Amino acid sequence: MPRVHGWKLITNHVRWYPDVFPDPKAFVADLAANGEIIHLRRRDLLSQAISLLSAEVTQFHVRTVDPRRSFEPIAFEPIAFEPERLLAQLYHYDEDDRWLTKILGDIPHVDLTYEDHLVDESAQQATAAMLFRRLGIPPVDVDAGLFKLAPPDPHERIANPEEVARALAGTRYEDLLTV
Repeated sequence: MPRVHGWKLITNHVRWYPDVFPDPKAFVADLAANGEIIHLRRRDLLSQAISLLSAEVTQFHVRTVDPRRSFEPIAFEPIAFEPERLLAQLYHYDEDDRWLTKILGDIPHVDLTYEDHLVDESAQQATAAMLFRRLGIPPVDVDAGLFKLAPPDPHERIANPEEVARALAGTRYEDLLTV
């Protein structure tokens, strides 16, 4: 059976250290020549930014206790976001995604999107099975054991949606949150 190792490369790891990674494309191409590159992206940048900023406040994104099966209720509370901080995070994620997509270019890789491939348990299982086949590993059932607490609608996650919508107005992100 093949041995497989994986790790998460955050774009900033490569971008912020040009003395260590003088040619990021060559670095990623070398990784691809020695294994599989799996590029996981978020299509919904607003949810990604809200998730990060929420985690900074609450100290978690997901829980290991299934709120549907627990006797201990886990309540979700919307958070008031500093609009400028949310906008800055949107630009950051958008720029990182554009940069990495350009770097990957013609380098062989698997493209996955969070919203399609990891959205629920069924999609996670199908994605894992596809990746197992691609890596030459016998498929097994997967269970992350993690459960989302936040509602998918950003209006239900943001305590100050009007203020955030005003900050997004006139930007390329204004359609992400329409009030």
